[in-house]
Amino acid sequence: MAPLSQEVIGQLNQVGDQWQVQMIDSPCKRPSYWCYGCACPCCFTYYQRQELLEITGEKYICCAGLFPCGPLDQPQDEKCLVLEVCCCLGLALSGNRWMLQTRFLKQNDPCDDFLMCCNAALACLALCMQLFGADEDTTKAITCLSDVMNTCVISCMLAQHQIEIDCGPLDQPQDEKCLVLEVCCCLGLALSGNRWMLQTRFLKQNDPCDDFLMCCNAALACLALCMQLFGADEDATNAITCLSEVMNTCVISCMLAQHQMEIDHIKEAHLEPRIDQILAVLPPRQQEMMKLTK
Repeated sequence: MAPLSQEVIGQLNQVGDQWQVQMIDSPCKRPSYWCYGCACPCCFTYYQRQELLEITGEKYICCAGLFPCGPLDQPQDEKCLVLEVCCCLGLALSGNRWMLQTRFLKQNDPCDDFLMCCNAALACLALCMQLFGADEDTTKAITCLSDVMNTCVISCMLAQHQIEIDCGPLDQPQDEKCLVLEVCCCLGLALSGNRWMLQTRFLKQNDPCDDFLMCCNAALACLALCMQLFGADEDATNAITCLSEVMNTCVISCMLAQHQMEIDHIKEAHLEPRIDQILAVLPPRQQEMMKLTK
């Protein structure tokens, strides 16, 4: 959390604005941003800072100037931002929030403060239990719960920031080399993107069998995660986790094969995209993206 003094908080309460969405609402308002924050928080934080620096015209300073001492209050090479987000993700994210709150006068609402305080308190509790030798199973459970909550809060915060920035780089054309990073770091999202393109450009429907396979795959992955989180029998957990990974591999392979056969058919039949037939029912930002061509 950015270190806003009481004086700054008081001034923001007088002249500042509320965020477009609360942190707790961001997963429902923009689930794609929330998922991106879960899968690749370092990449998301990096692109957010780049976007903020471009908007404000400022030079890169480590952690957005949260620690104005020594070299940390001097402009640095922007390549250092990679090191910042990889080694100090929490501080990098706080720097993004600090920039939004001080440059664009955004207030924290009580719900945001509550979430961030609960996250910090749970992390402290987990650390204390590890330091003072509490019951091992209880310590592991609290530590795991702390990690899950921290991931959720980071994802909510990143989504809230990005909505405030107004979509940023995720709806703008990028260098195609970024596709390598996408498929390596976010394979599930990349595969979903391929399916989205085929379904929206060439009007392809899921059949009930497709939906059943994808739902079963997601349910099995959730079951495996819950068994790991709540300390189920180790052998049973390992078996379910292994089964989940096998099924996920099979579903991904089937989906890729299905996509490729569809693409081959499109090429052979010289089919043209028909997105104009459903464009009116797509989200507004998606409609704008359709106007972008090479």
